[in-house]
Amino acid sequence: MFRFTREQVEELTELIGLNDHFVAPCGYAIEPGEAMCLFLRRLAYPNRLEDLEYVFGRSVPAISAITNSVLNLIHDRCARLLQFNAHNFGTETLTHFADAVKARGAPLACCVGFIDGTVRSICRPSKNQKYCYSGHKICMDVVLL
Repeated sequence: MFRFTREQVEELTELIGLNDHFVAPCGYAIEPGEAMCLFLRRLAYPNRLEDLEYVFGRSVPAISAITNSVLNLIHDRCARLLQFNAHNFGTETLTHFADAVKARGAPLACCVGFIDGTVRSICRPSKNQKYCYSGHKICMDVVLL
């Protein structure tokens, strides 16, 4: 459901530094593990907040406040790690990435990364279907960014 094991959630909770009794700025008190699960679930799959009411038994305003509080906490404590660091991507490293991608059969010799997006199946298009076929599960897809 969260793409993490219980142990991984507990480790993330500890690494992020959620307190024993996490309280969102609006006064919503929640156990740190539950706050992390709520946050991870919100990120794992695009849900309406109303859908999460039934999973977590909390109101939409509470879910919103808690997930935003966890996000702000992560940003405050880890912002420097989340910023792009050009020193990690020198010419030698980028060349190594491009060579690895090319070795896997990519048509471009200068591709160093891929955009991550949500893949959604679509009806088989009559025109330009080769651009929609990803080879994944033999279906036509579009990537939502």
